[in-house]
Parts: sequence; structure tokens; C-alpha cells
Amino acid sequence: MKKKIISAVVINYVSLIFMLVIFYAIQWLGLNKLFILVEIMLLLILITSFNSAFKKTGLWKLVHKPQKHLDERELQIIHKAIRHSYGIFVILCLVLIMLFAVAEGKPIDMVLASSLIYLAHTLPAAVIAFSEEEI
Repeated sequence: MKKKIISAVVINYVSLIFMLVIFYAIQWLGLNKLFILVEIMLLLILITSFNSAFKKTGLWKLVHKPQKHLDERELQIIHKAIRHSYGIFVILCLVLIMLFAVAEGKPIDMVLASSLIYLAHTLPAAVIAFSEEEI
């Protein structure tokens, strides 16, 4: 079961990355607009893998549950996951902001910002999925 959850998390993030790569390839390289169909397929994969990795497992609900509804063990697991995930998130954001500043000379756009918001909400659950703890 744990391998299935980890696989769904990996598929989720890989589809998100490919969606961004294709989006910016269409913009910067002037690729054919038919690649938008690939983007739609990747979005469907993202939604499906989100349901498998986060919704059905209860990880999304656990990470977004108010603290007063958690027991001490769950609080410790979530605190550890949030600490690790936001350490990763901050570094990733800073690198992306610097890359956009160097490559384009302007700030990030709404597509990347939306992807980062999605990542911020799912990363703590992904850290729990990859950790050894069972909830």
C-alpha cells in the first residue's frame, strides 16, 4: 500500500513538472499549439494521482485538519512534515525566482505561482507519504 501511495505522489509531481515544462516550451520555443492537448492529458493525470495520493489516503485531510482535532502523535508527525516540506519549498521558490529573473528579467507568472501554491499545499502530505511513519 505504501509503495502505491509513493508511486501516486511521484506521478503527481512528475505530471506537474511536465505541465510546466510544456507550457514554457510552447511560450519560449514557439511550439505547436497541439501541445496544449498534452497539457490537458497531464492535468487529468495530475487530478487522478492527487485523488490516489492525497484524497483517498486521508493525507490531505490530515495535513489540513485544525490542530485541536489532532492527537499528540499526529501533531508531531505533521510538525515534522511541515518543517521539512517548507524547507524544501523555500529553497525551490528562491531558485525559481532567481532563474526567472536571470532568464526573462521579470518575476514569475501566474502559471508558476499557481503551481507553487499547489506544491505548498501538497508537499507536507508528500513528506508524510515518504516518511516511515504510519498514520
